[in-house]
Amino acid sequence: MVCAAKSRRKASEAERIALCGRLAAAFASSQEALDKLATTSHDWRLRDVNRAALLVGLARSLLATGQYDLFTKTIDRMLADAKLYPLAAHVTALTDLQPWLKTHLKTRCEGVSRWAAACREQLETLTAAEPTPPGDWRREANFTCKCADCAELRRFLGDPAAAVYRFRAAQDRRSHLEHACRGCDVDRKTERVGSPHVLVCTKNTASFEARLKRYHEDCRHLATIRTIERAIPA
Repeated sequence: MVCAAKSRRKASEAERIALCGRLAAAFASSQEALDKLATTSHDWRLRDVNRAALLVGLARSLLATGQYDLFTKTIDRMLADAKLYPLAAHVTALTDLQPWLKTHLKTRCEGVSRWAAACREQLETLTAAEPTPPGDWRREANFTCKCADCAELRRFLGDPAAAVYRFRAAQDRRSHLEHACRGCDVDRKTERVGSPHVLVCTKNTASFEARLKRYHEDCRHLATIRTIERAIPA
């Protein structure tokens, strides 16, 4: 990286720093323009970008050239744009930057402090309470079809006492129900005994398990961000 290189000649070093400063500022300005375009354009390439890697590049460029005010302005903008820059991108970027910040950031930068604090606060909110398993067999019906078969399936999902539902019907109706409940906490299998066959739906705890996994991941991320935050120059 040009900004990290050193020159033995003072004049050359000053020129390098000035050049890097202009390049980093241009980089930040161009990225702001592209982000604005991404919110209005239908070009998927503007949205399908590794935002964490972009944050790392911008941070290293601006901080290495001492442009702390511009970095603060840039990171505030990106923190405010949760659609393009979700929490996961910020956490990944800060985690990747952890060894670099420890080596290169020697004085306080308001933007870095605010960046880490914003991530910590969001993670603290997300980990305030550990998810609890469902207390009965009620499950969300995450489908919109209102046909008679789906209405019957919806009643089963809302029943706090029923764990298994058996639906004997022709293949097209069974396939429709299988498709309808793909986003629900239901395991599906077909019993190929008799005619027509039977679709067996058994409720599970997939949503709870996903929330619990995410909770533990957020707890690990929170510990990492707190470590980074403590190491940032005050």
